[in-house]
Amino acid sequence: MNFLKKQSLKQLTISLINASIILFSFNSCKKDKQEIRDILRPVNPEYIKFNEKSISIFRLNEKEKLEYPISFNLEKYELLVSFKPVQTYVEGFFGKGMGGVKFEGKKLSFYNNKGDLLSTKEWNVEEGVEIKIKKDIESIKYFFDDILMESFEIKDQSTAVLLRGAPILYFEKGAAEIIYFSINSYKNPSVFVIGDSIVEGGAFVSYKSDITKKWSNLINPKFPIDNIAIDGYGGSKMDLETSNRIIKEIDIFKPKLVFVCFGTNNTSNPGEYIDNANKILEYCKAKGLKIVLSTSLPRPNYAFSNSGAAINDWVRGSKIDVLDYYNYLYENGYIISNRFFDDSFHPNVNGNKIIAEHAVEIINKNML
Repeated sequence: MNFLKKQSLKQLTISLINASIILFSFNSCKKDKQEIRDILRPVNPEYIKFNEKSISIFRLNEKEKLEYPISFNLEKYELLVSFKPVQTYVEGFFGKGMGGVKFEGKKLSFYNNKGDLLSTKEWNVEEGVEIKIKKDIESIKYFFDDILMESFEIKDQSTAVLLRGAPILYFEKGAAEIIYFSINSYKNPSVFVIGDSIVEGGAFVSYKSDITKKWSNLINPKFPIDNIAIDGYGGSKMDLETSNRIIKEIDIFKPKLVFVCFGTNNTSNPGEYIDNANKILEYCKAKGLKIVLSTSLPRPNYAFSNSGAAINDWVRGSKIDVLDYYNYLYENGYIISNRFFDDSFHPNVNGNKIIAEHAVEIINKNML
């Protein structure tokens, strides 16, 4: 009996050691991936075009990266690159943030938003290739020379669909002539909605439910298709980086009406929100654009009564239209109905329907 116990203990110890080795190797691989990216030399970011292709060939050398200057999480977009290796063997990566495809000779490895390996395929990039990463609200698809190579649905792989970070192409080994690198997305939308996880659909991502029911998507059927551009980035707050990104995207899309929906992640620093939101207000005013601000919602473990209320009071006093999340879903400091939330601060489909109804009213008021 003691012998059996000793054998079982020995086997358990060996299993734990092996598991630790695997985990260490996996985490080390992810760390190495980030370290490689950090030491690469950034070159010629202006070569990357939005809604158009480059008109000249550009050489990207070994240990160089071609990276778009800003990060975004647009609802719909295509990342498109065409390159021809100058050596027989090349090893590199194309994607957005940590998610995308790594190519090593004929081997393709697909990674999710967190840098985790999802799948592997084979394709020969040695003679040159066009790679397209197509994201929409429910899926992300990878095409090689217009052939569908891999596809991930949000209900199965939410982190694969919600690619975060800036678009990037780099070569660890070898070099290539880049024929074009473009980002294709909304063209001439009348309305632009940008915000944090409430715009992105945080509750639907967390619970793997129907993300098409988030408020920013529910308003779309009321208006011409693709007439509303959506950029929801969970965890983001109104700070200098975000305000600069908003201004950059407004310049790209040139909408007539802009919804700026932040603040819930700013409740520990209302002054930061007010300073940067005011910068966007002044910018839109100078451009003759109409702007709508949202109020913020309480977050767990954050004192809302002072800081969140300060943000909301400032928004309501800004003399513009307000998408008032708080007043739609709260009354006297309490959630009006538990039917509106599946967690404590991301509205579910019922809460999103209410927000969408008010958003449609605001659009009709300003656009018709």
